[in-house]
Order: sequence, then structure tokens, then C-alpha cells
Amino acid sequence: MNQNFSKFEEIDVKRLGFKNGGFAAWSPFAKEASILFYRDFGAVKAGTVDGLCKMTENADGVWTLSSDKACDFVKNNQYYKYRFTFDNSEYEVCDIWSKCASPDSLASELCELQPLAY
Repeated sequence: MNQNFSKFEEIDVKRLGFKNGGFAAWSPFAKEASILFYRDFGAVKAGTVDGLCKMTENADGVWTLSSDKACDFVKNNQYYKYRFTFDNSEYEVCDIWSKCASPDSLASELCELQPLAY
């Protein structure tokens, strides 16, 4: 297995997750990455995907989807998962950097937490 380990150098983890309407996930050995969108928790449990967006890989192994490409999906859905494809396998996972999750962390919930104003 010939892997490029330069992708393990300095990764700014503060940019990962769902922020400002865009997405970023680090998976340096994935061949492809997508985001699966679900309308509600019932759809998550049933595996009913409402939309799928392919992500773009950066040189450091961070996969991104910009806010302009995700905009319609974010407005119309409540939950999401990442799908990472490797040579012979595919994994659907919750976003470990998300601030909100569905029951049992089956999927991440789309939310932007705001500080409380006192």
C-alpha cells in the first residue's frame, strides 16, 4: 500500500464540520466523498435520502462542499451524513465535528448554535 502521509501534517480542525452553510470533512485516503441529506429523523431511520452532493477533495485530504452548492439542501433538510468511498468499501458516518446530532447519533443535525445574549 503506497499512501501519501503528507496529508497528516498540520490540519486546521477548526474548519471541519458544518459552518456558515458549507461542509468540510477530513478523510485523506478516501477516493470519493459525498453528503447525504435527510428531511427528518424518520427518513434517517428508514434510510430515505432526500439529496446527495459530491464533495471536492483538497490537497490536504479535506473534502469540502461550499455553501452555494449546499444551499438548497440545507434549507430543505434537517439531518446529514458523510459517505466516504475507499477502494472496495463505503462508509456512511455522522459528522464528528457537528454541534447537534439525531437520537443515537445516527446522523448529524443541521444547526448553527448562537451564543446566548444576556
